[in-house]
Amino acid sequence: MRVEFWLDYICPISYKTHENLLKAIKELNIKDVEILYRSYRLESRMDSKDLKALWMFNCDDDFLNDVDILKKEYPEYNKLQYVDTELAHQLAHLAKKCSKQVEFNTRLLNAFFNEHLDISDEEVLKQIALSIGLSELNVEETIMNRPFKEAICQNLENAILKKIDRVPHIRINGKLNLAGYQSYEDLLVHLYTQKEQNEHNYCHGGVCRRRITQS
Repeated sequence: MRVEFWLDYICPISYKTHENLLKAIKELNIKDVEILYRSYRLESRMDSKDLKALWMFNCDDDFLNDVDILKKEYPEYNKLQYVDTELAHQLAHLAKKCSKQVEFNTRLLNAFFNEHLDISDEEVLKQIALSIGLSELNVEETIMNRPFKEAICQNLENAILKKIDRVPHIRINGKLNLAGYQSYEDLLVHLYTQKEQNEHNYCHGGVCRRRITQS
């Protein structure tokens, strides 16, 4: 199963949806799953340092609904302060290159939303990266040279082409699109359905067929 996840690291709705996604995958015991994280920096769409203004621009008409969700799921949202996430996204792409993307994204989101760390700070990000097993040399080179600028821009351009205009956004197996907050219960249903479809189909040489089961 292939799960694409567009997010930004200062978006609490992204954080809660990511938490629900991992919980649902674990509950369904889905082993053959690839989570691909896509950069979608909120401030790239709006030049503002006001976190609520960024959320409102990102959520549009769903903003009040998202606020109601946060009041229940993450009541500390009002205390969050804006930080720049460009370097965090740089290191996320390094983690992806090293097959550590789930570990890095989980640790990074936890650092901002639970530990209230400044994830724009180079030393904070370095320690997060090292804690999940990334090479110190690779981390320092990424901090110094910012080599993934093009990849970050391509993620956003790709999202716009796909008419993805808010985060979080999940796409499962390239066909099921889920925009905005996704509850644990809803993700259980969506993932289970996709899991069942995967188990009843097989692909070879680019051609997919439905499995025929013997009764």
